[in-house]
Amino acid sequence: MPFSFFFQMTSLTAVSFLGNLDRLFDRHGWAFQDELIEQYSPVVKIHSVFGRKMLYVYDATALHEIVVKDPYTFELLKWFASFVALVFGPGLPAIHGESWFTVVVHLTLKDRSGEQHRRQRKLLNPVFSGNYIRNLNPVFHDIAHKVREGLLADLNGIPKEINLVKWIHGAALESIGRGGLGYSLDPSSSKFGAYGDALSAVSDSVFSLGYIRMLSPLISLLTTPIRRLAVDFIPHAGVRKMARLSRVMDDVAREIFFAKKAAALNGEASENRKDIMAVLLQANMAARSEDRLSEDEIIGQMSTMAFAGTDTTTCAIAQVVDLLAQHPDIQEKLRHEITAARNGDDLSYDALSSWVSPTWMRSAARRFDFTLRRRLYTDMKDTVLPLSKPMRGVDGSKLSEIPVPKGTTIALGIRGCNLNRDIWGSDARQWKPERWLSPLPEGVKDAKIPGVYSHLMTFLGGGRACIGFKFSQLEMKVLLTVLLSSFRFTRSSDVYWNLSTFCYPSTGPDSIVPAMPITVEPL
Repeated sequence: MPFSFFFQMTSLTAVSFLGNLDRLFDRHGWAFQDELIEQYSPVVKIHSVFGRKMLYVYDATALHEIVVKDPYTFELLKWFASFVALVFGPGLPAIHGESWFTVVVHLTLKDRSGEQHRRQRKLLNPVFSGNYIRNLNPVFHDIAHKVREGLLADLNGIPKEINLVKWIHGAALESIGRGGLGYSLDPSSSKFGAYGDALSAVSDSVFSLGYIRMLSPLISLLTTPIRRLAVDFIPHAGVRKMARLSRVMDDVAREIFFAKKAAALNGEASENRKDIMAVLLQANMAARSEDRLSEDEIIGQMSTMAFAGTDTTTCAIAQVVDLLAQHPDIQEKLRHEITAARNGDDLSYDALSSWVSPTWMRSAARRFDFTLRRRLYTDMKDTVLPLSKPMRGVDGSKLSEIPVPKGTTIALGIRGCNLNRDIWGSDARQWKPERWLSPLPEGVKDAKIPGVYSHLMTFLGGGRACIGFKFSQLEMKVLLTVLLSSFRFTRSSDVYWNLSTFCYPSTGPDSIVPAMPITVEPL
């Protein structure tokens, strides 16, 4: 198919020199995404800065081509790659497209990013398998019970309105600290509290930088000492703050790394050996020399995992609680099932894995995908995207595939795929937890959605699938089963969900302060 067909696609009108990006990345950008989903074809042409063409893609077959069949043809934008590599270092997401915070490392690594990504994946995949994740079940339960005890003390026996997202974020931070790094990150009691504080501040700082992040490839060309010196003189408070946060995370991550490395070399046995980084260090030392990760790569894994794993899980759990607070009948049914299953005790890893209710409940919530999944890729060569079904061009012709010129920016429409009526049916937008308790629509089976979990693109798929999704699943199930056994949740005011680096709830459409006031009643 000639590349002239690329220009036959339906296209939105650019409204400024930013094209459509200001609407796509706006804090209230849900309406624009819904407009793309409801009014346009599953592959639609939109505009980037200065009129450059880009694609918003939520067709399942096209997504399969990008994330599964030909992933190394589609790489992350260089400025996005450089920015995250500067902040977190060369961890797995800084090498190639990943689902937590997808980037390619800066310009000097572009020719070997595929090889480096495969090498890191080879070592990391077993570390995040169920065989190791199951060991974190007691850790997550201990954290959940501490949250429960804290809430009970705060309530003192009576219902009370509480900003519940603060408690959820604290639990997520501690889970990634103890379960991921092997140390508490509680700012009030841990010597690594500064690391937790920095992680909590990064998300807002990233979003506040806006288009300044596009200058990252230039900064990444400087040596580290010169770069650190130069950043201090940039007349932008947000840039200087981000540099300070990055230094804190790097310094503490290195301290944790060398402490754990020394323990591993000395053969010290401790409960910390069950955390992800301890297992990774053991696996790295046992690997062949050509397969081992460098110290900088492992440290990069630490900071990226800690940052992304905290905010994504916070958002997901908060979504579930908010939805259950709005649907008391479903909340009561779920509570009854949890109480019966627990029988006064904590659920084992196997019980949580096989028990269906938390899975379908969380899947139903995650279908709305309130975390930041606007992934921007660029194709490294001329390519063709196949379609699930033909679409009409502007001249009326039928297009069964889309020729995409080299260098075209592609935004993955995760929300669009998860809410596609052609796949999920006319009720695709409705919150129906029971959807996962009965046979799914034929359209779901036929679509062959490339997602790694529950026919959803939330965790992506293929080589870009979220490597930590089992960690996240267990953490969420444990916290929700413990809290729902002890409390009843009711919405006490409206909650608005905002787009950011990761989404966050607030008490009004103009508020930038994360807050989710929920009336919590002890049972």
